[in-house]
Amino acid sequence: RLDNTATRRLKRRERDFDGLEGALDALPGPLLQLTNERQIVRANRAAEKMFGGNLEDRDLAGVMRSPSLLAALSRAVEERVGQDMQFVLPAPIERSFAARVEPLSKPARDGTSLVLALVDLTSIQRADQMRVDFVANASHEIRTPLATLIGFIETLRGPAKDDEEARTRFLAIM
Repeated sequence: RLDNTATRRLKRRERDFDGLEGALDALPGPLLQLTNERQIVRANRAAEKMFGGNLEDRDLAGVMRSPSLLAALSRAVEERVGQDMQFVLPAPIERSFAARVEPLSKPARDGTSLVLALVDLTSIQRADQMRVDFVANASHEIRTPLATLIGFIETLRGPAKDDEEARTRFLAIM
C-alpha cells in the first residue's frame, strides 16, 4: 500500500510539474529561473527562442551583458525585494527590454531563487521614434509654404497694398 501511495504521489507531482512547465512555455515573453549566483536553472520557450537554446546552467552574464540588469539582480538577492528596470542589449541586433526580477520567498528544490521576466520594448520604441520623425518632417515641410504665404500676405498689407497688378499676381500665386 505504501508503494502504491508513493507511486500515486510521484505521478501527481510529475503531472503538476508538466503542467507548470507547459504554462511557463506558453508565456509569450522570455522568463528565466535563476539561482542567487545568476546561474540559469530554466528558460521558457520564448527565452530560448530569443537568446538561443541550451541556456540552462549558464551564467546570465554570458547570455545578457547588461551591467544594469546584473546590478538589479544583485539588489534583488541582497534586499529580497523585486526590482523593475529597463536595459538595452546592443548585439546582435539592438533590443530594448523592460525587466522584472522577483526573488522567491525561499529557494526551490532545483536551486531557483529568482525569476526574471522580460518584455521586449524594441518595436514600441521604434514606432515611437517613427512618430517623432514623422512629426518633425511634417512640421518642417509645412513651415516652408506657410512662410511663403506669410511673406505674400505681409507684402500685400504693406508695400503692395495699393498695387492692383501685384495684388492680382500674388493672389494667383497664393
